[in-house]
Amino acid sequence: MRSWRARLVDPAIVVAITLFTGLVSQRWTGLDTPDSSFYASLGLFGDEVSDRAYDNSYFWTRLGYIGPVRLLTGMLGTWGGFAVWRLLLLAVIVAGTYVIMRRYTCRPSAGFVALITSLSTVVLGYLGNPYLTGTVMAGTVVV
Repeated sequence: MRSWRARLVDPAIVVAITLFTGLVSQRWTGLDTPDSSFYASLGLFGDEVSDRAYDNSYFWTRLGYIGPVRLLTGMLGTWGGFAVWRLLLLAVIVAGTYVIMRRYTCRPSAGFVALITSLSTVVLGYLGNPYLTGTVMAGTVVV
């Protein structure tokens, strides 16, 4: 049976990688498409943006993106809410990558791969943009 300290090593590695990457990387990559602007406004204003739409096709995206971002931006303000959402997604990607790699390798290898993944410009670019791709990437890692 492993001690409680040994069980805390893996979560500590995930938290350390997430915080390191969150602190050294650019937080906001901008609104590079009309869709990015639209999802930023949905995250900030919720149903006020799409309540008059003929076919409300945004129901499923509310569960994974609009609802949580709206809640966070309502509680923490625009920049605080988006920053916390980005860190949560980053933590999910780091944890998922670490768990996958830890299953087949040792801690240092799993930590290295999780760190490299978290520092990928693809991951950081999409997590700093309010479009859904960052959320989908995190969900894919979980699955």
